Amino acid sequence: MAFFTCFMVLVTVTAWTPTVLRSVGFSISAGALIIGLNNAGSVCASAISGFLVERFGPYKTLVPGFLLGGICLAAFGQATSSVAMLAVASTLAGFFVGGTGTGLIALTAGLYPTTVRSTGIGWGMGMGRIGQVFGPLGAGLLVGWGAGPGGVFYAAAIPCFIGALFVALLKFAPGAVKPA
Repeated sequence: MAFFTCFMVLVTVTAWTPTVLRSVGFSISAGALIIGLNNAGSVCASAISGFLVERFGPYKTLVPGFLLGGICLAAFGQATSSVAMLAVASTLAGFFVGGTGTGLIALTAGLYPTTVRSTGIGWGMGMGRIGQVFGPLGAGLLVGWGAGPGGVFYAAAIPCFIGALFVALLKFAPGAVKPA
């Protein structure tokens, strides 16, 4: 479920941001800039995510990452008064959600014995790919119903909070990675 929600958000934001921003008067180039900054935040966080999971433990890293990503997405939907505000919110959302997605791989690697580790990670990633289908479809419905940036990005924040819940619950599962 954590992979599903995380990948859902990453692809939905990338796919729908230019259209949603265009609907409130921003240019296509501004939308491209905002998506580029979102991806730059994700790349930076992905580079340090494994270190953070190892240093602080998966639960102390990934739960706050999901929560902060959701908060940043909600802020993103309200930051439509300037490109600068959108840039900051988008970069931070990409940082937290993208870093969390990479950290999920590290968490998953610790959940499975070596003999089935790649299978476990593959299933998690596969579930994420399914999320990548449903997120953009849901956002398309919202846009079709006339939801503006606030509605679309509030909706995109919800899966982050669900992902945080599932990672937190995973701590109590049999065989779970023990907190650092």
